[in-house]
Amino acid sequence: MKLSSVYPYTYGRVAAMRSELLPSDRYSQMLKMSLSELTQFLQGTTYKTEVDTHALHSHGAALIDVAVQDHLGKVAAKLRRISEEGLRQVIDAYLQRRESHNAKTLIRGMIARFPFDRIRLHLMEGSTAIEKYKERYEKGSVDSVISSLQFIRNPARMIAEFAQTKDLFRLEARIDEAYYQYMLGFARNLPVQGDVMRQFIMEEVRFKNLMTGRGSFRANPDMALLPKSCRGTLLQQASCLSGNKECADGIQGQSG
Repeated sequence: MKLSSVYPYTYGRVAAMRSELLPSDRYSQMLKMSLSELTQFLQGTTYKTEVDTHALHSHGAALIDVAVQDHLGKVAAKLRRISEEGLRQVIDAYLQRRESHNAKTLIRGMIARFPFDRIRLHLMEGSTAIEKYKERYEKGSVDSVISSLQFIRNPARMIAEFAQTKDLFRLEARIDEAYYQYMLGFARNLPVQGDVMRQFIMEEVRFKNLMTGRGSFRANPDMALLPKSCRGTLLQQASCLSGNKECADGIQGQSG
């Protein structure tokens, strides 16, 4: 069953939005640009408003990063606004990824004792208002941030583990793990395109594991998002996620 036949209105609106995407050949050109050239290039695209806004507070790679994330937040909000109910539930679920990112940002800031204004630009627009994040941050409670995440099935256990270990890296890995468990479960229950969403999530897990690096896995094997049977070299991890059902089931079955 095609999405165009199930959600014709949303499909048409999204098809029109695709015209604003950068053509693929532009990315090879962007790789050769300096940061200043890349910033100037983005000012000539749909990212202009965000680049101009954040240029008052950021520059270089930080400016590009925050401008792109801000723009993506607005795109996600628009997609949610134009989507029919079934698709809106999918978008709401995916926006939990931003909740995960923001929770980790808040916790890092709390531990470093940064003022909220210093981390404000690193928060992504999502399903929670920035004012609500500020309220949580000013309470200074890591426990309340963890408890606010809807996708964590057992926040009490995660809170207790962090209280015992004080290991921020482990905590962030647990939050990531809980998010991907939630999304894989959500995809499994989708009546339409569930397999496509699951494949997308698995590719994201694969990428995250590769980015974490071999050294981190060897030093902290429990931090991996992969089950023990699939840990090893990066090549083995990639192969595992590409086609090993045991690995997929292992990720879904690990506790949050």
